[in-house]
Amino acid sequence: MNEDQIDSTGGLAARVSALQRQVFLLLLMLLIVGATLCGYLAYQDHICHKDAAAIRPRAVQWIGQFQKIRAGVNTTQVQAFVNSLVAYGAGHPDFERAVLAKYGLNGSPAPVKK
Repeated sequence: MNEDQIDSTGGLAARVSALQRQVFLLLLMLLIVGATLCGYLAYQDHICHKDAAAIRPRAVQWIGQFQKIRAGVNTTQVQAFVNSLVAYGAGHPDFERAVLAKYGLNGSPAPVKK
């Protein structure tokens, strides 16, 4: 006998029904996992915004202090210091490789702007 004849329409219908049930349960589980993930991410977003709101006043204060300090910095003195570092690095290759290369200060000293 052929296997198709042994497995009549009743057996095939039972297999299809079991497969439909399994697909339905997998889709239901996927929906539950997806909803849980969305809920968790929404909660994390809420917490992050709350933390950012708590940090914002202090960050604004720090940014203001930084801008005040930056406005008062004498750029010619900074450039002179960088030029002296580059000049020192020309005579000391280890310093040049370690420090100057790390901060991108390789090359000849730049002219001091007045």
